[in-house]
Amino acid sequence: MSTRYRPAATLHQASIPCIIWAEDAIRQFGCRVLVGHLFLVVPDPIVAKTCLLGSGEYTEVDRSTAYHGEGLLAAAPRLIPLQDDSLPIALLRASDWVDIHSLSLSREPQFPPLCTLLSSLLGTWLREPYSRFSSRLSTWITSIYEARADPALVGPAKGGALEPYLTLTRMIPARIRQLHVDLVYERVFMLAYAAHVHYSAVAETVDQCAAPIDDTDPIIPPPSIEEIGKGNKPGFWNPTPHDKRALG
Repeated sequence: MSTRYRPAATLHQASIPCIIWAEDAIRQFGCRVLVGHLFLVVPDPIVAKTCLLGSGEYTEVDRSTAYHGEGLLAAAPRLIPLQDDSLPIALLRASDWVDIHSLSLSREPQFPPLCTLLSSLLGTWLREPYSRFSSRLSTWITSIYEARADPALVGPAKGGALEPYLTLTRMIPARIRQLHVDLVYERVFMLAYAAHVHYSAVAETVDQCAAPIDDTDPIIPPPSIEEIGKGNKPGFWNPTPHDKRALG
C-alpha cells in the first residue's frame, strides 16, 4: 500500500469507512492533476480525527490557508503524520457532499467509482452558491471530462462506443444529466458563473417536472448529425421540442 494512503488503512482497521477523494480520486481516471492534501471522505470527521490521533502517528494542525474561503475544503479538520509533515490530511464529512449516501469498509484504499465521483462533484457544484469553492470544483470536473480516459466519457459522436456512454449517463441523476451530456459533447467548456446559473435553472426545471423520466429512454439523446459539426463551439444547451416534452 502506498504510504500516502496509510491514513485510510488506519481508519479501516478501526472499522471507520472512508473514500479517497479530490485529486487522488481524479487521478484514478487518467487525469494529470497535482495532488496536495489527502482528502478523505468519512461519516464523521471528528470520530476519524480522534482515531488517527489515537494511533500516535498523527498530530492535528491549524486549518491550512491553501483552501481559505473554499467552503467544505476550508472547514475540514487537518492532521499531518509525525514522520512526514509534507503530507497534510483533511477529513470531509460524507453528508456534506451530494450523492454520497453511504460508505463501506474495504480491505484496500477505496476510490469512488466514476459515477459516484461525477454525480457528487457536479451535484455539489450546482448546490453551493457560486464562489471560490465552485472554481475549485469546476477545475476537478473539467479535468475528468477533458482527459476522456474512460470510454464512458467519449460519446458516440466523438467516436466512442455507445454502451459505456449510455450506461454511465443513465446512472447520473436526472437533474444534472444534461450538464453531464453537455460536458461529454463539449457544448460547455468552462463551468463559470454563467454556466452555474444556466444549469441550476435546468436542474430546477427537472425537479419540478411532474412526470418521471421514462426508464427506457432516460437521457436526452446524443446530438444529431447537424449538431455534431457544432460540437467544438462553446455554448449552452438549447432545448429541442423533444427535450421540452421530456422536461414537461
